[in-house]
Amino acid sequence: MKKLNEKQKKILNIVVTSLQIAVVLLAVILSAIVLANPNVESNKVGKVGTKLLPVLTDSMAGDRKDSFRKGDLVISKTPKNPENLKVGDIVTFKAIIDGREQLNTHRIVKKDITDSGKVWFQTAGDAAPDRVDPFIYAEDVLAVYQFHLKGVGKAIFWLQKPMNFLFVIVFPLIALFIYNVIMFIRMMMQSKLEKVVEKAGVLAIDEEEIKRRAIEEYLASKPNSQGTVEQAASKAENKEQASAVKEAEPKAEEKPKTAANKPAAKTASAKPAQTKKTTAATSKTAQTKAAASKDKA
Repeated sequence: MKKLNEKQKKILNIVVTSLQIAVVLLAVILSAIVLANPNVESNKVGKVGTKLLPVLTDSMAGDRKDSFRKGDLVISKTPKNPENLKVGDIVTFKAIIDGREQLNTHRIVKKDITDSGKVWFQTAGDAAPDRVDPFIYAEDVLAVYQFHLKGVGKAIFWLQKPMNFLFVIVFPLIALFIYNVIMFIRMMMQSKLEKVVEKAGVLAIDEEEIKRRAIEEYLASKPNSQGTVEQAASKAENKEQASAVKEAEPKAEEKPKTAANKPAAKTASAKPAQTKKTTAATSKTAQTKAAASKDKA
């Protein structure tokens, strides 16, 4: 497999980091939505000021601008003064639906005050405005409609199921955490390895430095030495040259001696020749004398 260069590694790190941030942000947002609204089928809403309420029925499906349908997500807020609410506002309250108490979000169609001064409302869904709900008091209002998001309620309702929440939120976050732990361990191991390699290089340099210093100290301990490796090397070269000169001197001396010996050899060889000639002349003289004495006789 081809290794990535530094630029490609940098781009890959940016992409991976961006994906991790996106996953974490999405998980945090979805978790906040789910935890703020435990169960849409319950009769409780979160204590936070803003409520996120998935719509379960089409009772508010109408032709008004703020009408909504099943599967939408209603964003509501806790009212500060519910007595000030007016006809046309959409409110969330507790109601008996299918034999059990649940949350219901309908529009106020009537407002009145009891003899004791308590404010009460009557509500109805946009899908059936003539079918009014039992009246509720102002203090029974849990949230007031602000706006809605189409189709988002289905995803929230699906995520509120425990198994879906585990697979979509919890498990990805665990996998992301494990991945980051592994990357952190690898980074620490790589850092330690680099330190070991760097330390080994420093030790090797120190060892060479120690050897060099030992040589310098050894050379410095000699009286005629200057104490450096370079000077020692130059001295060694000078010694080699001196020895080469000494070896060359005997050879140069032998050449003149050989040349001087050659004439002497010629002289020595000439003397026996002259002796032979003298001996021959003497013998001839003797023979002549002998012949002369014979003739006289």
